[in-house]
Amino acid sequence: MIQLLNKHDILFEATTIDMGLQSGEAISRHKETQAQAITAKHTSAHKPSLVKDLEAIQAKLRKLSNQLYVQFVLGSSLIAKILQNATIYFVQRLPNELGQFRWVIDAKDEDLTPYENLWLDMIRPSLMSKSFTEPLPMLQGEDYSSFKKFRGVLPEVPEYLRGAIPNERPFEFTDLGKILKEIQFRKSEQEPGLQLVDILTNALRRAMNRNLTRKGWEMIGCLMVQAEKGQNVIRMVDLTSDSSWVMKKGQLTYSAVAELTDKLAKPMLSKEYLKRHREEIV
Repeated sequence: MIQLLNKHDILFEATTIDMGLQSGEAISRHKETQAQAITAKHTSAHKPSLVKDLEAIQAKLRKLSNQLYVQFVLGSSLIAKILQNATIYFVQRLPNELGQFRWVIDAKDEDLTPYENLWLDMIRPSLMSKSFTEPLPMLQGEDYSSFKKFRGVLPEVPEYLRGAIPNERPFEFTDLGKILKEIQFRKSEQEPGLQLVDILTNALRRAMNRNLTRKGWEMIGCLMVQAEKGQNVIRMVDLTSDSSWVMKKGQLTYSAVAELTDKLAKPMLSKEYLKRHREEIV
């Protein structure tokens, strides 16, 4: 199956967490920090209706169980990682693929759960805000014509961002609201793509838990793309700190899984791109 997916240039991304290294107190602190950030930049200039909506989301976030909060963080982190890696990878190889984004998420029930509704309420503004201060990287000289519809321009930097980013005029940004417009929750039996993701995800989880022989997972890295220097292809989130961390050789039981996926991952930069920009890269 992995060989078949690889022939079609499929990318598989994984964001993980080791709950054995977390604590309830650390997760609760992380959740409260994120809740406070929702209303931290309120000013008298904001519409009362907007403030009311944000405060409602803030209250719902605080009521989330730690387990569901961890799911939210991992899901948000995963989408951010997909957007960064997929746009860079495909603009060099299949640039027309960047003309449409369709997100299908495994549904828990026939109707949206309270958690899924909250996730939808938060994911777009959360990633949109992050994209202003950490914009999606774009490769100079590549064909972004299909992606152009997802780029926005403002006359100047929004007031609440001044000081945090260069005061450029006009202010160009990636409109993640448009990119995340088509989000659907579907049952896996309705979506072959979800079934394939389930197979790969379960194989990776079992591999990291040492419940699957190497033959059952060793080629998964072929579907993944190289991480930035100093990072693992499989991102490990740690809610006791402000960043992800790298799985060093022999550090934990699943370090071998990280090492092999790092080794087999697809190169981020294509041969054609490297040829065109050889002098700049050197």
